[in-house]
Amino acid sequence: MSVFSTIRKGLDTVAAYPELVVPPILLDLFLWFGPRLTSRALFQRIADLVSESIRTAPTLDTEFSQQMAAQLDLFIELVGQFGERFNIFWGLSNFPIAVPSSMIGILPFLPGRMPLANPLGRPMIIEIPMQIPAIVLVSLPILVVGMGLGTLYHRWIASKTDQAEELVPFFIGWIRVLLLAALLGSVGFVLMFGILFVVGLVNLILGPQIGILVMGLGFSLLLGAIIYLFFTPYAIIRNRRNILIAMLDSFNIVRINIIGTLFYLLTAGGLLHLTNMVWLMPEDGSWYTLLGIVGHGFISSVLIASGYIFYQDRMVFLENLKKRLFSA
Repeated sequence: MSVFSTIRKGLDTVAAYPELVVPPILLDLFLWFGPRLTSRALFQRIADLVSESIRTAPTLDTEFSQQMAAQLDLFIELVGQFGERFNIFWGLSNFPIAVPSSMIGILPFLPGRMPLANPLGRPMIIEIPMQIPAIVLVSLPILVVGMGLGTLYHRWIASKTDQAEELVPFFIGWIRVLLLAALLGSVGFVLMFGILFVVGLVNLILGPQIGILVMGLGFSLLLGAIIYLFFTPYAIIRNRRNILIAMLDSFNIVRINIIGTLFYLLTAGGLLHLTNMVWLMPEDGSWYTLLGIVGHGFISSVLIASGYIFYQDRMVFLENLKKRLFSA
């Protein structure tokens, strides 16, 4: 099945079951009109620490120092804007499986609204103390609930793409998704720290230009790992796999069909990116945002459904390939 046929079949699934669009719409409405949990003081402290560490670091190149100062000012401005709009309830739509939301973005890849206001005014703001333990204590339950909602929503969509398929029980799937998030988050943090550590050493020894190349190479490898593991949650939900088997299934699907997978991810990601830019055109306080919320919910549901269809089609191909190889 081609990529466009997969997306068309996902469109047919959502058209046949329009109620699939409801959860993303409800989540966006809550994030738009509901209270905001935030900690602006924490982001201000982060910006101050980064600014102080960079400005006091010894430098040998005056031109490079001026460039770093300009980038630092831009960074501080971006951190301030993000801190102003930050909402811990965004954790209800999070990695690696979630109910999609147009209010959340992954900049610069996926724009998000991150609203400051709604047509009824500014939402109620609940300020969390700057201490990290307080923020973690509030964030963790929201993340756990968000992954549970995501597991439930993905099971619902998967059941509509193939009603004869037996899916993973909700509670087991939820636990496996939580373990997958903890595993990938821990490994990702270690790899990010390792990349930045190596880049720092290269900057000191070989100069910043080589350091930028090393950073690009490191993040390219990290992106490649994300692509190869992209279908892991689909394997957990659809084929009742444990975490390691699900990761292996995802790796094998991408390995035998790397061109098709990349084309699907680029097509789906490009479609989501372009439509998000359209949904975000109204201002935060405009009722026209409702149209964007409905449109985003529809497109996101179509893409999730097409993802399960794409995954299952490639799994059937992989199983048939294994049978031919064993029979030969």
